[in-house]
Amino acid sequence: MILSLSKKRYSELVLRKALYWLESGCQWDIEENESEWLITFSCSQDDFVRCKCEFNKLLNDYYLREKIDSQTDDLKLAIIRKALKDLSKE
Repeated sequence: MILSLSKKRYSELVLRKALYWLESGCQWDIEENESEWLITFSCSQDDFVRCKCEFNKLLNDYYLREKIDSQTDDLKLAIIRKALKDLSKE
């Protein structure tokens, strides 16, 4: 079974993190073309439905983490600078 996902929506890192955490019974292979990620699952139809549900949950999780991470970069840098500045005063 092949699942195609837009490269514009999902980064390779998000995709690979989600695939990494799938249970070991879900064998997969990833390929790409210009605009899509193509994930081939090697399993029965029942396992595919289960793996796809779990994959969608993980994909959403890592997609949101990536968005939050990019939106809080400035805040994280400010905290690090402040901490280093305070340490250098000691």
